[in-house]
Amino acid sequence: MKIGGDLIELNKQYRIYFGAIMGVSYALVHCLFRLLSKEPIDPIQVVFQVVFFALFWYFIFFRLKIKRQEKPMVDVIGLQEVSFYGVAHQVKKTSGIMGVMYAQEKQLIFIPETTNFIESPLSIAFENIVQVEVYKSMWLFEFGILIRTKENMTFKFRVNEPQIWVTSIQDKIKSQL
Repeated sequence: MKIGGDLIELNKQYRIYFGAIMGVSYALVHCLFRLLSKEPIDPIQVVFQVVFFALFWYFIFFRLKIKRQEKPMVDVIGLQEVSFYGVAHQVKKTSGIMGVMYAQEKQLIFIPETTNFIESPLSIAFENIVQVEVYKSMWLFEFGILIRTKENMTFKFRVNEPQIWVTSIQDKIKSQL
């Protein structure tokens, strides 16, 4: 089972929120510059800027599709059966490492797309996972999953449809018991 697509995407409601926030942000900055230069502020112009830039951000970043080719399954995993997989970004401090996450019978494997900084895939055994939960950014956007292990290690992954990932991983953990 494949979870999500080839890109990490926000849900539609969050895309609309993001576009609106960017439109309002631009209008506020523009109004601030007009106030500092002691120019009058036209409310119709401000409303136009909010609407225009909200639509601009929404259509430029979320509606224009880039065609991508489907990548074949990676040979590094071996001959074990893959239960589910999907595109993921491992979050390390403020940056993300793009790759693919696979679930096998006894472990979760993250294989980075580039191997510049990482020499081998990350493997987390289901028996070592203590907690799996959805994590949010700014208390609003569901970006991915947070995995805690028995060794007090924390792993963050940005994924599409984080609720499905959490449910699937929890099912795998229950089947290990």
